[in-house]
Amino acid sequence: MLRKQAGFCGVDVLAYCVMGNHFHLLVAVPEDADISDVELLRRYRLLYSEKGCPPSSASPGVLAKLLEANEAEGQMLRERILARMHDLSVFMRELKQRFGIWYNHRHGNKETIWAKRFTSVVVESSREALSTVAAYIDLNPVRAELVADPEDYAFSSYGAAVRGRGPARRGYELVFCQEVNWGTLLPSYRLILNGKGARARGARTKTVAGSAGSDWSRCRRQGANCPFRMSFVCECAISARAPRSARKDSSRIWAGSGSGVTD
Repeated sequence: MLRKQAGFCGVDVLAYCVMGNHFHLLVAVPEDADISDVELLRRYRLLYSEKGCPPSSASPGVLAKLLEANEAEGQMLRERILARMHDLSVFMRELKQRFGIWYNHRHGNKETIWAKRFTSVVVESSREALSTVAAYIDLNPVRAELVADPEDYAFSSYGAAVRGRGPARRGYELVFCQEVNWGTLLPSYRLILNGKGARARGARTKTVAGSAGSDWSRCRRQGANCPFRMSFVCECAISARAPRSARKDSSRIWAGSGSGVTD
């Protein structure tokens, strides 16, 4: 679900961690680029199939015919779809909506799933800043005393990358500005995690952007710039009124380990 929505919106997922009552994402929004009809259809098919397309949306087959005809109706539809791409707010809104619709339909739930709108902070698109924020995200389960080592937490990008998931590994390659591959960057990133891990265990940070400590001040150091227009760290909480199963299902689905949803 996460990867499909990101692929449609053209957003790169660099790191994520799904906790029991909230989740963190580190994402990059690339520069705007011209999108061909072929690429538009490829992205559209990530979310919509011929049989599973909702009545309010055109099926991929109908969209293909409208684009090929290149008439006013097809161009208007094309513009509406493009307006949903390369936009952080749209990406987060649709991701939350899709999970909420899936969960409510499966469990007959009528309660609120999400506590409030997501929060986000702009992150400097440099290797130092991105790796610091990624480490903050990956150490969440360590601070919560769920695991001693972040690689043992299944519902995170780092745990997925250590287990060989290609998309998760590519995210860390983007964190390191595509200067090195996963095998080369892993020792360096482990040093970042272990160096912060001893100090982070048991710590309680109220908000992602609220700490003015050494970890965040180090983000300001000059380093290699990454090829992103903007990078963001996002946080969203699950409502206290949501059923307990919603928290369990959010971990399984978003981390790609259940219900046929892959990373």
